[in-house]
Amino acid sequence: MIVTATYGDGTSRNVTNYSIENGDKLTAEQTKVIISYTEKGITKTTEQKIKVEHNYKVELVKEPTCTEQGYTIYICTACSTRYKGNVKEALGHNFIDGICTRCGEKKPDISVESEEYHVDEGSNIISRITPNTTVGELIENIITNATEIKVFKDEIELGEEDIIGTDVKIVLRNEDAEAEYRVSIIGDLDGDGDADFLDMIEINKYRLGFTTLSRIQELAGDVDKNGKINFFDMIEINKFRLGLTNQL
Repeated sequence: MIVTATYGDGTSRNVTNYSIENGDKLTAEQTKVIISYTEKGITKTTEQKIKVEHNYKVELVKEPTCTEQGYTIYICTACSTRYKGNVKEALGHNFIDGICTRCGEKKPDISVESEEYHVDEGSNIISRITPNTTVGELIENIITNATEIKVFKDEIELGEEDIIGTDVKIVLRNEDAEAEYRVSIIGDLDGDGDADFLDMIEINKYRLGFTTLSRIQELAGDVDKNGKINFFDMIEINKFRLGLTNQL
């Protein structure tokens, strides 16, 4: 900032020994500052309009683990505002001979199989579930040695008649072990349990490069099971929402 002192005789000069009220604690919301300058025992103050912009730098990098997301915390050097970005999905366990090669965790003694759905024990994801499936229908189509199965959305337990959406959590327990799985509903990228126009929008944004998808969303978006998420998956969802096909 350049501060200029103007004198009664019409002369002026740039000064450096000025002070700014709370100048070391500026915030992005601040629109003005008070500047003071003293010379020969006389102090002058003035109000100056300003625009403070965030200047972010990396404060913390957390790498993803088998069960937790990775992310980067950025902090503004001007006002200490923080935000979380560069989020990376959890890696998922990679069990070989019952031991995860990444974290050393022992594979839980909970078995999960299904004749209707695809069960990936490496990532603990149950996919290829049809839209508008209820909790009761999901449990009915799971073969497990668990004696207790509970389904949660945003940490709220769902009832038997509730519709499950992509990324709901299934907790399976028996006397000796516990396991958690996430579900992926065919065509349901937004997690409402249905495959509709909003999901078509999400796929279109992804294929045009405007957004990214999590692994669970990718499984949901690959409606035609060709390993790609594209316009053809949108067509399948559109046929389903218009009633031209009964299932995906």
